[in-house]
Amino acid sequence: MPYLEKFENSLNKLKTEGRYRLFNQIQRCAGMHPKALWKKKPHESNLEDVIVWCSNDYLGMSQNDLIINKMIESLKSSGIGSGGT
Repeated sequence: MPYLEKFENSLNKLKTEGRYRLFNQIQRCAGMHPKALWKKKPHESNLEDVIVWCSNDYLGMSQNDLIINKMIESLKSSGIGSGGT
């Protein structure tokens, strides 16, 4: 079975129907919550300032010094990686 052709046809169908999901390329800036940089097109280097309120980090806790330091302590004592997943 020509799998590559089947996959390409399926992707093209999704794109034609407008159901192909594209992800925004957002670069968060530490210490500047809720500001971020948005790369409009994947292969271009132009970045535009945006404000991001729709993430799970709407309180900015990922940039809180206490949280960051606790995370570093945890990583130093437990290590980092996917472990047993």
